[in-house]
Amino acid sequence: MNITDHFIPVFASSLESAVAHYEKITGKPSDRQWAIPDAELQLATVYPYVIVSGTEQALELAKNLRSGLFCSSVARFLLKLGSNLS
Repeated sequence: MNITDHFIPVFASSLESAVAHYEKITGKPSDRQWAIPDAELQLATVYPYVIVSGTEQALELAKNLRSGLFCSSVARFLLKLGSNLS
C-alpha cells in the first residue's frame, strides 16, 4: 500500500470561484473534480489543496476534515490501520 498524494483541505461556498483562485495563486490547474452526492459535497484538487464545497450544513460537517490522502489501495490502507471493510 502506498500513499500517492496528500492535500490540505480548503472550504468554500463556490467551487468554481475557489478553483479559479487557487489555480491563480499556485500556478497549477485543477486536476481532479468529483462529487459526493450523499454528503452534498463537491470537491476539486489544485495541488496541494483539496477544495470542498457544498451546502452550509454539509460544509459544517466536513470541516472536521484535516487532510486528504490518495492511496493505491483503500482496502490495504484500512488493513494496515487495523480496520476491515465490513
